[in-house]
Amino acid sequence: MRFLIDNSLSPQLAALLTKFGHESIHLRDLDLESARDEVVIEVAANTDRVLVSADSDFARILAEDRRLTPSVILLREGKPYEPARQIDMFMEHLAEIEVAVLQRSVIVFKSGRIRTRRLPISGE
Repeated sequence: MRFLIDNSLSPQLAALLTKFGHESIHLRDLDLESARDEVVIEVAANTDRVLVSADSDFARILAEDRRLTPSVILLREGKPYEPARQIDMFMEHLAEIEVAVLQRSVIVFKSGRIRTRRLPISGE
């Protein structure tokens, strides 16, 4: 999979995902660490990457715009965000993540479990 790591998360997460065979880049690598959320979504969608963030605003924007892309992974495990813990969660749930990404989804990690919501997100 191809990931775009948001500025709310450590660049170490991108390095760890790459180490495990996933093409990953952090917003800082693109000089986009100050970019508006809408720009980040467009970059992820236009480069066919899954956006990984701790910022729930991305799900809100996807819902408001009724977007089908990009898939987004929200890490809501609490602070501090530790890349080693995050990569463990990714690897533990990789099969579920792959299916959800193929279905175009928002994937939320919270309290040791994941839940998914298919795009587009509706208010219903």
